[in-house]
Amino acid sequence: MAHTQDFDLRQLTRELLQATLGGQYSAHKEDSVLLLSESWAGYSDEGVSLELQDIPEVLLNWAKLDASQGLDVNELLVLDVETTGLGRGNTLSFLIGLGYFEEGNYVVEQILLPEPDAELNSFDRLIELLESHSVLVTFNGKSFDIPVLESRLLYHRIWLNLAGKDHIDLLHMARRLWKGTLPSCALESLEYYVMGVLRDPELDINGGMIPQAYNHYLVYGDVEPLLKIVKHNQLDIIYTMALMVIICDAIRLPMEVGKDPRVDYHAVAKLYLSQGQTEVAKQILQEMRELDIATVESVYELGQLCKRDRELEEAQQCFEYGAALLHPPSLLALAIILEQKRDFEQALRCTEELLRWQQSLSLPDLKTLHEIDKRRIRLQRKISKSRPEG
Repeated sequence: MAHTQDFDLRQLTRELLQATLGGQYSAHKEDSVLLLSESWAGYSDEGVSLELQDIPEVLLNWAKLDASQGLDVNELLVLDVETTGLGRGNTLSFLIGLGYFEEGNYVVEQILLPEPDAELNSFDRLIELLESHSVLVTFNGKSFDIPVLESRLLYHRIWLNLAGKDHIDLLHMARRLWKGTLPSCALESLEYYVMGVLRDPELDINGGMIPQAYNHYLVYGDVEPLLKIVKHNQLDIIYTMALMVIICDAIRLPMEVGKDPRVDYHAVAKLYLSQGQTEVAKQILQEMRELDIATVESVYELGQLCKRDRELEEAQQCFEYGAALLHPPSLLALAIILEQKRDFEQALRCTEELLRWQQSLSLPDLKTLHEIDKRRIRLQRKISKSRPEG
């Protein structure tokens, strides 16, 4: 009788879960999982763009993917999991979120465990989508989602080399592009500052509360908290792709600098520079200056590129811009150029300004101070020698 009551309660909970969340149960005879699916064309309900044209070569190179044949957007599979804890050991992955393009629409599928015993059956659809999509896209997936999933797969004696699959982890690219301009590169920070969206606390749940909320459901059969968990995961899948769209647009069209005020184009220039594409980086920095969106650091970078190309007049102008703003690297670079041009007095002024700046620091670098002072003394000697006797 007790066994029958347990079964009836389990079945009732499953029916309530489906009535609350929608979706369909998988075809497994026992321990089926709840499959949820929704799709969008162009833009999400929150107004973020999900229109990904293509993946720029510079991004593929950065992710160490084969850029020779390009990459079809339909090959991408966005992944995000919700778990019963933050560790890898004994952590249940109770909700797997997956996003992909199909016939021009962006589809979000979610695989939810009605109870922990159904975990093994949650991997069937995951494996199916992994086999039909060649590249994973995550946000911090290399450090969290992938290790957690691999651990759970191994627990069920399923060998799937997720870590070896081609992977674009957008957290690392986001840090490269926005670390210097945003207070944080967490996904919700990027949502607010870059995408211009703010999650509704009435519909969403704080990520740190998710394990507790799922455990509450397991103990009490209360399905209401799962609504917020499912929405949270769905938004993660949507906003990860929205971030991918913004990043690809920003680095695909470097000649249209200033088009998107959300983008740090100096960081984009450095991305190209890191791959040896100096002329592209230089063009971006030049256009930043022409459009009056340059920073003292980007002008200094442009000056260094001009100097490397032996365009000394252009380089000097860049360093003069920074020197007027008392930018230490610009002051030093300008002093070096002026000394090479034998304008020792101007070089000395820059050096003395740099020396005063270093001395004003609460903890000046003694080695740097020594090097600057050596330059000052050398310039004073050159000035003395260049003056006529008598």
